[in-house]
Amino acid sequence: MKLSPLVVATVLLTSPCAWGQSATAWVPVNKWSSTFIECVGVEGRADLARRAAKGDAEAQDALGTQILSSCKGENDPARGIELLMQAARQGNAHAQLTLGGAYLDGTSVPRNVPAAMVWFEKAAAQGSPQAQNNLGMSYITPVPKDRAKAATLFKAAAEQGLAQGAYNLAIMYEQGWGVTQDYRLARKWYQQAAEHKDADAEYRLAILFEQGLGGDKDQAAASHWMKSAADHGSEEAQLKLGRKRPTEAKSLSSGYFQYQIAEAMFEGKGVERDPVGAVRFLEQSAAAGYPPAFLALGRMYSRGDSVSKDEARALGYFEQAIAHDDKYDMAYNALAWTLVTAGDPKVRNPGKALEYARKAIELSGGAHAYEFDTLAHAYFGLGDLDRAVESEAKALALEPGNGFYQQALADFKSSKAHAGTGK
Repeated sequence: MKLSPLVVATVLLTSPCAWGQSATAWVPVNKWSSTFIECVGVEGRADLARRAAKGDAEAQDALGTQILSSCKGENDPARGIELLMQAARQGNAHAQLTLGGAYLDGTSVPRNVPAAMVWFEKAAAQGSPQAQNNLGMSYITPVPKDRAKAATLFKAAAEQGLAQGAYNLAIMYEQGWGVTQDYRLARKWYQQAAEHKDADAEYRLAILFEQGLGGDKDQAAASHWMKSAADHGSEEAQLKLGRKRPTEAKSLSSGYFQYQIAEAMFEGKGVERDPVGAVRFLEQSAAAGYPPAFLALGRMYSRGDSVSKDEARALGYFEQAIAHDDKYDMAYNALAWTLVTAGDPKVRNPGKALEYARKAIELSGGAHAYEFDTLAHAYFGLGDLDRAVESEAKALALEPGNGFYQQALADFKSSKAHAGTGK
């Protein structure tokens, strides 16, 4: 599901974040408890309804949970909340946990974090590890309220074998949040979560083994857990192992979400237009190594769009984009275009532009008209009018209605004609 710019902004600005020790940026994001619901059929629901009507708390909880879930059947959130409330008041821990989740999400009832915490606390007091973990999360999100208390709750959940609790506790020890920083204990709890195939825990465990944090360096163990993390979906691990290109990554750590916020702020989509703020988020995205952020910053500096024009600085950003993804054809093209059109003679270099323009076309397979247009301008800058005309014609063939390409082709033909007559 793609987050709206506002939701993404909320995630980034309120999540407890810090940069990890790995070479690539890592943003530790604590995890809410996951839930699994086994859907029941019509007959099963009818039986639950009969038992619930007689005051059976387990049936009330089960039916209310079914109604609020994505299971097929009755879709009456108010009825679901009513049933859960009946069960919760009878002390049913799962109903209390589910009610807490409903108030936290604000989908079936108005969002009410204090009410969510009340129900999580009731369930946690009965020993529910999922509730203990969620209550701990409530103490650190959207902003840290009591990290020490959160760490205590994560520990209680982890000791009962909850993977999310173990992962959250490991983060607390690795970062020194609410506890004394202890890489040895971080390694221990990451290991527990990793044994439940938690990809993020596997990735961090690999990094700790790789860097010798919390114990001896162990490259074999680091390699094992890194490969396992990649297999189980960790983008950080997939990037590190080269299974995924940086431009393809969409995790929080990759800089993707910071880039999305910048785009929304620059265009005023879902948020107030704020070009200056957009630049700040682009810089954060670039700091995380996200190639499109370097490309966007380069384009802004090459045009002087919301920043002071600086074509030399623009080249640096384009080069950084390529350094992070050497198959990023758009960055090669942008670099070529700036080299051939720069107003600063110290920056302009049609010879190098030609090299980069050819590389862009090679990488894209000649799919983009604008890359042939760039190539044409590079040839023109070198005085090769025949190839300039030929390349611009290819651009126009890909986009016949493009007025810019039509005018460029006419200009190149005119220059060629004048050159032929010696005028």
